[in-house]
Amino acid sequence: MTRRTGWTPNLQISGSIDTNTVAEAVPWNSRHGYKGSKEAVHQFFEQGPPIICLQDVRIPKLERQHVKRELRCIFPHYFIYITTAQSPRTNNRDRPHVFSVLTALNSAFLPKVTHQCDADT
Repeated sequence: MTRRTGWTPNLQISGSIDTNTVAEAVPWNSRHGYKGSKEAVHQFFEQGPPIICLQDVRIPKLERQHVKRELRCIFPHYFIYITTAQSPRTNNRDRPHVFSVLTALNSAFLPKVTHQCDADT
């Protein structure tokens, strides 16, 4: 049996987009990455929206699980998914550009989402 990973299968499983009146989702493009925007990120979660999608949060691959665990401990009703890619080009510090998207689904609005996905896509 093939295990489906990522947040989109859970969204499809829940069927909530068709059955719930989801008034808002929070999309946000960070200019300072996750570490530089941590306070703002936590404020989004505290507001409790059904879906949070944070772009350009620059979470390196080695830190994804740490960030997921941290957010999951503080906001246990959210299912956290982080997708990260690195560019072959480097920045002015000779480091690769890191592109990350953090998506969070609020289980109160998506009740059929029943597990936290361990694997990131």
